[in-house]
Amino acid sequence: MIYYAVVYMKNGDIHLRPFETKEAAEACCEKFKDSDYADDIDVLKVIKKDPSKEWFKSVNGYWI
Repeated sequence: MIYYAVVYMKNGDIHLRPFETKEAAEACCEKFKDSDYADDIDVLKVIKKDPSKEWFKSVNGYWI
Protein backbone atom coordinates (compact mmCIF):
# COMPACT_ATOMS: atom_id res chain seq x y z
CA MET A 1 0.00 0.00 0.00
CA ILE A 2 0.95 3.58 -0.54
CA TYR A 3 -0.37 6.11 1.95
CA TYR A 4 -0.64 9.75 0.94
CA ALA A 5 -0.72 12.74 3.24
CA VAL A 6 -3.12 15.06 1.42
CA VAL A 7 -3.32 18.76 2.17
CA TYR A 8 -6.21 20.72 0.68
CA MET A 9 -5.48 24.43 0.77
CA LYS A 10 -8.13 27.16 0.98
CA ASN A 11 -6.90 28.61 -2.33
CA GLY A 12 -7.72 25.32 -4.13
CA ASP A 13 -4.22 23.81 -4.24
CA ILE A 14 -3.80 20.15 -3.30
CA HIS A 15 -0.49 18.80 -2.04
CA LEU A 16 0.33 15.08 -1.84
CA ARG A 17 3.21 13.24 -0.26
CA PRO A 18 3.57 9.44 -0.43
CA PHE A 19 4.57 7.28 2.55
CA GLU A 20 5.01 3.57 3.16
CA THR A 21 3.05 3.54 6.42
CA LYS A 22 -0.18 5.13 7.59
CA GLU A 23 1.52 6.32 10.76
CA ALA A 24 4.15 8.25 8.79
CA ALA A 25 1.47 9.92 6.66
CA GLU A 26 -0.52 10.85 9.77
CA ALA A 27 2.62 12.30 11.37
CA CYS A 28 3.16 14.46 8.29
CA CYS A 29 -0.39 15.78 8.56
CA GLU A 30 0.20 16.62 12.23
CA LYS A 31 3.29 18.63 11.30
CA PHE A 32 1.19 20.73 8.93
CA LYS A 33 -1.23 21.59 11.75
CA ASP A 34 1.62 23.36 13.57
CA SER A 35 3.23 24.90 10.50
CA ASP A 36 3.24 28.48 9.21
CA TYR A 37 0.63 27.35 6.67
CA ALA A 38 -1.93 26.17 9.25
CA ASP A 39 -4.26 29.11 8.61
CA ASP A 40 -4.24 28.41 4.86
CA ILE A 41 -5.18 24.72 5.18
CA ASP A 42 -8.75 23.63 4.56
CA VAL A 43 -8.53 19.84 5.08
CA LEU A 44 -5.82 17.33 6.01
CA LYS A 45 -6.32 13.63 5.44
CA VAL A 46 -4.59 10.34 4.72
CA ILE A 47 -5.63 8.17 1.80
CA LYS A 48 -4.30 4.79 0.70
CA LYS A 49 -3.89 3.29 -2.73
CA ASP A 50 -2.90 -0.19 -3.80
CA PRO A 51 -0.15 -0.04 -6.45
CA SER A 52 -0.88 -3.63 -7.52
CA LYS A 53 -4.31 -2.70 -8.90
CA GLU A 54 -4.62 -2.49 -12.67
CA TRP A 55 -6.13 1.02 -12.69
CA PHE A 56 -3.23 2.33 -10.59
CA LYS A 57 -0.69 0.83 -12.99
CA SER A 58 -2.52 2.24 -16.00
CA VAL A 59 -2.18 5.84 -14.78
CA ASN A 60 1.35 5.40 -13.42
CA GLY A 61 0.21 6.52 -9.96
CA TYR A 62 -0.50 10.09 -11.06
CA TRP A 63 -4.22 10.02 -10.42
CA ILE A 64 -5.26 9.75 -6.80
